[in-house]
Amino acid sequence: MSTLHQNVPGHVSVTIAGADETTVLAFAQALSACHNVTGPTDPFRVPGEPGVRVHVYGHTDAVDYAS
Repeated sequence: MSTLHQNVPGHVSVTIAGADETTVLAFAQALSACHNVTGPTDPFRVPGEPGVRVHVYGHTDAVDYAS
């Protein structure tokens, strides 16, 4: 998903941050197994900030608001 798609209503980008790659990748995989979101991006670090991050992307059309 490109940055352009994030400007479309219903599209979301979620950043998962944690202490290490194993933690953020495991959580992102668990999230994608339970919900209609992509798998994680490659882990990345933000200079000057602790930890590691990944992004997952989703769309609210997949959300069941009745439950």
